Amino acid sequence: MPRFVILEHDHPSLHWDFMLEVGEVLWTWRLSAPPEEVGQRIAAQRIGEHRRLYLDYEGPVSGGRGAVTRWDAGTYDTSLLQPDRLRLRLQGRRVSGPAELTRIEGEQWEMVMSEDLVPLGVDAHPLLDLRAFITEFPRPLGELASSPGFLALMSLDAPAPLRSDDSVREAVRNLLRHGGFKPTGRSKPASEYLIKAVTEKTLSSINLAVDACNVVSLHSGLPVSVVDLDRARLPLHVGVAPAGASYVFNASGQSIDVGGLLCLFDADGPCGSAVKDSQRTKTGPVTRRTLSLIWGTQALPDRAAQTATWYRRLLEQEGAQTKDAGGP
Repeated sequence: MPRFVILEHDHPSLHWDFMLEVGEVLWTWRLSAPPEEVGQRIAAQRIGEHRRLYLDYEGPVSGGRGAVTRWDAGTYDTSLLQPDRLRLRLQGRRVSGPAELTRIEGEQWEMVMSEDLVPLGVDAHPLLDLRAFITEFPRPLGELASSPGFLALMSLDAPAPLRSDDSVREAVRNLLRHGGFKPTGRSKPASEYLIKAVTEKTLSSINLAVDACNVVSLHSGLPVSVVDLDRARLPLHVGVAPAGASYVFNASGQSIDVGGLLCLFDADGPCGSAVKDSQRTKTGPVTRRTLSLIWGTQALPDRAAQTATWYRRLLEQEGAQTKDAGGP
């Protein structure tokens, strides 16, 4: 995929250069502010094309034109490319999701990060194949019940489009081990816990959001996180937690050390992972919007995508609506 970069530039006055890789050059706009908030409208001036070397460059600019530092970088794709309007989907560390650039007059443009998606930044990772989407329920979860047919899927023998096996379990463990985390014992992947719970007949219905998460994880073998979007604080991003990071994961106040583990972070720190989700962002009776993360791995090509497709179909069959998050 083509790349983009946003460079903070201190000359002639502070601004941000937004550059898109198009063929052998970088289309460039000078932004009056960095795109930090969904719905933010930013004045953008189209300036001359730049060389591709700026995709990886930080430092002084020739001719005494100050210096640039990388504010964000990543990849993008386009759904609309016209002379006076561009519709993009950005996938960077700080900026992730749909954006539009619209010509106002002459070389004056406006950039807007779309309001219809929750931005989700994802750190570069050699193994992660993440899928993320938002679900909107017609009523609070406390007023909804999973249908009998849906609950029947909470069985290893239930007909399902995906089946887990030892190769899936090992690939998931390798994904979690990559940052130094040890996915064993009480810290094993949530998908493995579900198999044990079903075998011991201890898995029961919680609410529609969690039931769907459990059904899909059980059969696909991929861990799935689901958080209440209205209990999380933007911005959101996915990355490996630093050493010593932890969070409380149940109402009893027990905590898990997530150092080295891929996690979902909000403004207050880690709040979800492939092992356990945090108590502070868990769903409850008043939940109406959730963010689901499927922790897929590149070692299992297409499995995360297939899992996401089935997951969303199950929720929509139960009356919910789903839409993409700003993830991959």
